[in-house]
Amino acid sequence: MLTRGGESREHQLWNASTGRVYSVTDSALPLSSVGCVFNDANVWANIQTTSSPESVDWRLDDPTKWRPFFGPKVLGLGLGLGCSWPKPYSPSPSAN
Repeated sequence: MLTRGGESREHQLWNASTGRVYSVTDSALPLSSVGCVFNDANVWANIQTTSSPESVDWRLDDPTKWRPFFGPKVLGLGLGLGCSWPKPYSPSPSAN
């Protein structure tokens, strides 16, 4: 889990199985790479040339560093894969 903690607002990574928290620059951090991050609203793919936690730029709002999976349009791909949620319910046409 990724958080920004304390007054310094430093990024921290949590080991979900042990509850231990690490600074992203901690040499004891057992995580070796970050390919994506997510929350309850979106998933972001790391498109940086690095994936090591100490080198990653954690600003998820920078489209040159992170690409969101969901949104009005998937950035740079020209694909209308994003959608607004929730979608309205439409019943299927009757087979009769």
